[in-house]
Amino acid sequence: MTTRLAVDTDPLRNGPNRSRGGDLADRQVNSLMRAALIWACGAAVIVGLFWLAAGPHHVGDLLGSLVGSALALVYLYTGRSIHLLVGGGSFAGAMMLFLMQIAVLAMLGEAVLRGNLLARLGTGPVPMASSTVVIALAWTVGVVVAGRHPNQRIYQDRENQ
Repeated sequence: MTTRLAVDTDPLRNGPNRSRGGDLADRQVNSLMRAALIWACGAAVIVGLFWLAAGPHHVGDLLGSLVGSALALVYLYTGRSIHLLVGGGSFAGAMMLFLMQIAVLAMLGEAVLRGNLLARLGTGPVPMASSTVVIALAWTVGVVVAGRHPNQRIYQDRENQ
């Protein structure tokens, strides 16, 4: 009598091919995150220069813009940890982390606005808020561009085509 072991060959689940599938997914997500980060950092520079040149409180508006850009970049880049939790099979953990990130971002934004940080910088909430929106839009554009790049397929294994 021989015993057969059930072998899970799905690369996205834990199995003998987990390292291959995991490595592929990690490479693709890293490429996606890198492209989105490049677009968002470029937008942060552009929006910061805009507020420096066109804002009524030139340097203060630049600093307010940098605060908004930093909050948005930190929040968006931590999406990598959510991907890792989902890839590891912990959807509930990923959802909890996502909700916690939203709560922390809201608390940070509230602390910045209530703590008179922007007033101390000599600016108002408009440069910070507009920078956050511009960074989020640039991040989205970076993700779309990376996903449409012909040599970079997102979540498609070239061996299975």
